[in-house]
Amino acid sequence: MAKRGKRQKQKVVIDEAVVHYQTGKVREAEQICIDILGQEPNHADALHILGDIACARGQYDRAIGLYEQSIASKGKNSYKSHNNIGLVLEKQGKIDEAIAHYRKAISIDPKQGALHSNLGKTLYRQGKIAEAIACWQRALGLRPDDPKAHNNLGMALERQLEYDRAIEHFQQALACKPDDAEAYDNLGRVKEKQGKYSEAMAYYQQALALDPNRADIHNKIAYVLDRQGNLSEAIAHFRQSVSLNPKGQNIIITSLLPYRSRKNYQRP
Repeated sequence: MAKRGKRQKQKVVIDEAVVHYQTGKVREAEQICIDILGQEPNHADALHILGDIACARGQYDRAIGLYEQSIASKGKNSYKSHNNIGLVLEKQGKIDEAIAHYRKAISIDPKQGALHSNLGKTLYRQGKIAEAIACWQRALGLRPDDPKAHNNLGMALERQLEYDRAIEHFQQALACKPDDAEAYDNLGRVKEKQGKYSEAMAYYQQALALDPNRADIHNKIAYVLDRQGNLSEAIAHFRQSVSLNPKGQNIIITSLLPYRSRKNYQRP
């Protein structure tokens, strides 16, 4: 009975630590976890939270060590620690090791859609598009209202030139999240590839309205305007893109467009 009461009290305290961490009170969360570990050195949840804090501070090796301790303590949420180790390893460029941890996390709890999504993103980065598609399909089978998974699956289908299917998933992303600038951007890109410039422009403009500081969207709008023969507006958007991202390669294009206009320059 006393043990049960102690566990319940610790759960309340851990929940408090989680709330502190999620609301930016990192030191308070950290101190709670340190206090818990002073009484129970192998408390899996406390170790995991300290791993999250170390990761947020860029202390990646320390974070991995804490997550590994949490896993060794056999907490019921060890899949989270495997997943987070995967995220850290990916940041360190250790992709194969990251994939192994994502797969381990999935083997522990295959019903977590986010785990399948993380594995899908990593496989996509490796160019394993078919495997990534399968991961995002599993993720959406578990969480059909996940806009990120719809966007990611759409981009993978786009890579395979399955434009109509890609469009379906971008539109589903918007159904889940109507203010998703990324989904509008994705729709614009696919419509542009299909040569449907008016539709592409409409989607890009909606993306820009939601996220006006996106230099890349100004750039895309400029290219569409250029293809439509509207050079003055194209130049204006190229310049806006450069003002938002001065280091971008658009500087070269901005300087070329007036020359193109004067000299009847034709793009190769």
